[in-house]
Amino acid sequence: MGEITIFWGTLLRQLREKHKLNQADIAGILHMSRASYSNIETGRKKPSAETLAILSNIYNVDLFQYALNNMPEQFVREQTEFKTERTAKINKKARPSDSGSRHHSLSFYNPDDVE
Repeated sequence: MGEITIFWGTLLRQLREKHKLNQADIAGILHMSRASYSNIETGRKKPSAETLAILSNIYNVDLFQYALNNMPEQFVREQTEFKTERTAKINKKARPSDSGSRHHSLSFYNPDDVE
């Protein structure tokens, strides 16, 4: 079980309990067994994007923003470091060469570098 999976499960359990629903209620809405939904809350299974979208609607909250706002500090720090390093790499690649040539090539372009 990854820490992120457990994190999602914890957030979803907290929201479910806040709305005074049980796992069977949510599982029924998601058309899955209660055991399958329990696996999401305990971190044994990752929630799909579709599941998160449905739960966002049920709980009337943007789950992605909610997750970012409630993410443990270590994850926030790691993401910030990653974005800073990635941005520096992209900016370095995007600078024209110092060779004096005015011809610029897009050979540095990699779609995976764009977020």
